[in-house]
Amino acid sequence: MANQEESINLQKRLLLNRILTLLDEYKKEGNKQNIALVLEVCGRQCAQTGAIQLANECDGDLEKFLINLGHVIGENNIVKSENCITIRYDECYCTLVVENTGLPEILCECSCGWVKEMFETVLKRPVMVEGIGSIIRGDPQCEFKIHIENQ
Repeated sequence: MANQEESINLQKRLLLNRILTLLDEYKKEGNKQNIALVLEVCGRQCAQTGAIQLANECDGDLEKFLINLGHVIGENNIVKSENCITIRYDECYCTLVVENTGLPEILCECSCGWVKEMFETVLKRPVMVEGIGSIIRGDPQCEFKIHIENQ
């Protein structure tokens, strides 16, 4: 089992190195906005390959989704206000992050895309997601603010 885990971690590191190489190339062009958009798309795709089922099962019921999400990240890590929901993770759930050493902060735009895909799937309308805190940046938690327009 340990060899299989080591093999998976090696594959993750190799994939992450490829992504970081692409990010470096984008940085040379000085186009941070394009990097963020590419990473958002990656995060959306990541959500589609697994966790999206949690959102699909809620079929437009935000309260049900938040309860189910609370079972995963902890109920106290979800704060809801009138037009905004803040979620916090006590650990980095990014499947690419094997160890948190020297990773660029912009990589968290991928997680913003993941969160956006999940909430837009539940709500069936666009939301805006803002990355507030990041373990990669040295914050104690990853934190995302989801802005929801009333309709």
